[in-house]
Amino acid sequence: MIKVVLDTNVVISGTFWTGKSFKILEMATGGDITMVISKPIIEEYDRKIHSDEIVEKTDLNDKARRRAVHRIIQSSVVVEPSRHFEIVEDDPDDDKFIDCAVEGKADYIVSQDKHLFVLEEIKGIQILKPGEFLDEFGLKD
Repeated sequence: MIKVVLDTNVVISGTFWTGKSFKILEMATGGDITMVISKPIIEEYDRKIHSDEIVEKTDLNDKARRRAVHRIIQSSVVVEPSRHFEIVEDDPDDDKFIDCAVEGKADYIVSQDKHLFVLEEIKGIQILKPGEFLDEFGLKD
């Protein structure tokens, strides 16, 4: 099974809006691909989904937001990275996605973050935008 690490922006976009990120999140929660996450990524998802910016743009109550985070966790393989990489110079906080992908032996990192996708590939893991990832599977949004 294909293993993938989804950047926070992909998960947030897929949780609240339709489109490419939604399709990828549906693939993950539906068991078509395996989503790999770590505690630092879960904490970032939770923080972002409850941020003022997202709360203002969406109409989900707090209970629904907690369920959304729980759904992500339940649909994922949780890993505890044993190594920390310092690769993303312009945004070191994004290194957690690389740490997770390497530990979880992911095939892809899917991101809309320019700091990650400019790397294109790291340690044999392809870094793709959502549309590029869907193209790999012959899917369109």
